[in-house]
Formats: sequence, C-alpha cells, structure tokens
Amino acid sequence: MPNLITILIALPILAALALAFFPRTNDRAIRLFALFATIVTFALSCFLFANFRAAADMQFVEHIPWI
Repeated sequence: MPNLITILIALPILAALALAFFPRTNDRAIRLFALFATIVTFALSCFLFANFRAAADMQFVEHIPWI
C-alpha cells in the first residue's frame, strides 16, 4: 500500500489530469469534482498533521528501492 505522503502528492495531480477530460460546457461538474478533490486532499493533510509527533527523527518517510 502506498504511503500517505505519496497519496497526498499524487491526488491533486491525478485530479487535474481527470479534469482535463471533463467537457468544458459542464461547469458545475468541473467545480464539484475540483471541490471534492480539494476536500479529500485537505482531509488527508489534516490526518497527517494530527499524527505528527514532535520527535527528532524523520516521520512519514517512504523507502523505495531504486534500480
């Protein structure tokens, strides 16, 4: 499962890509989808902030093996 940081970074990018395929004439759907993506991103960032612990070590780190 991806780390929460990865989701928090990728969600606005994926939402923007999805918005590119909405018809320009449907302003209401574009605004509602953008609002939904923004609220989900904000909720995830609030969850991440609530789980932050004031410690000297790195938090919310994702280790991915490279080639």
